[in-house]
Amino acid sequence: MSFIIELRDGTITIPKKMYELYLDFDWYLSGLVNFNLGENKISLWEDKNVVMSIFDSLKYKKLIVHENVSLEYLYILADMWCSPKWLIDGIKEKQQTNQQMNEKINILHHTFNCYHCSSGFREINNTPNSCKHHLRMFNHNTNKWNCCGGSHGSDPCIVGFHVAQIYDFNLVYNLINKNQET
Repeated sequence: MSFIIELRDGTITIPKKMYELYLDFDWYLSGLVNFNLGENKISLWEDKNVVMSIFDSLKYKKLIVHENVSLEYLYILADMWCSPKWLIDGIKEKQQTNQQMNEKINILHHTFNCYHCSSGFREINNTPNSCKHHLRMFNHNTNKWNCCGGSHGSDPCIVGFHVAQIYDFNLVYNLINKNQET
């Protein structure tokens, strides 16, 4: 015998043995199964991948998140279904980790102002050849750069990574400290 769960975007068939091994404890699904004692079909208006994420997580005793599953939806459904605390905590932790990763990605795509050459740059595109500049000021009396003796319009004598202005470091520092507090 099997239990069939009809969902809004598909069905899940759970063999009775699998149900008894992994899903038969005091929570929402077992309440439904016990309530519908004579029937083997349950209809729920939930997303199949979210339900499968909960079932597979319980089966393997580890958080499993299937493709295209919203962690917020997964968290709400797992909590509403009275899933084990370790599962709900694991989803919350994954949400926080994803949020921190998104903030780090935002830092990589943030446009900084280079201390040396004053051009805008993104850390994701910053290479050892990105910043080209002269070390010292241009001497208008000699029409030469003080650092290398090159004339106006000559190739810069220093090539390297762009370096963010101090106020940009403050932005990164604040973001990192905010992540450590959560």
